[in-house]
Amino acid sequence: MSHTRADNGKRIIAVILDFILAAIIFIPFYVILGLIPVVGILFKLLGIVIYLGYIGLRDALPINDLQGASLGKKIMGIKAIQANGANCTYELSFKRNLPFVTPAGVSMIFGLIPAIGWIIAPIVSLLGFVVVCVELYKVMTDAQGKRIGDLLADTTVVDAPKAAVTAPAIPSAPSPASDLPPLPTPPTPTDAP
Repeated sequence: MSHTRADNGKRIIAVILDFILAAIIFIPFYVILGLIPVVGILFKLLGIVIYLGYIGLRDALPINDLQGASLGKKIMGIKAIQANGANCTYELSFKRNLPFVTPAGVSMIFGLIPAIGWIIAPIVSLLGFVVVCVELYKVMTDAQGKRIGDLLADTTVVDAPKAAVTAPAIPSAPSPASDLPPLPTPPTPTDAP
């Protein structure tokens, strides 16, 4: 089966949507529940695991409706596939998203360390931003639209096949009036004497 390479604009919007979704899930754990004395650190760690888990495994989520696409890719009508055309596995999804997961994870972990971590975390975040820019540059300039993550995992992003749309069944037309029993005839008024 032949696959059409996904439009770069769709890819960019899809990754933005995925990062927004991950942040929406991450913020309540890390920022809000993380403020709870004593157990807050556990919520922060849980937030980090959920964020990195989604970003790393987003192209292989076990949800049938996604069919191997992240939520952002599904919305944009694209998906990441293996070289043989099969959906991404967990391993390949993690490999292809490693350039995003690594700097984010290192930055988040350092962010948990008081004082020194608060200096190191922004530096690592800046390096992560550089990685994102390099990935974007690769997508825009590579003849096959492959970024570093695609090269690591031997994947590519393509237009997702459109789901077959079937028209709803049209109910059969009502029977013609000739098939109905005749209506009773109304009584005729009689003249009174």
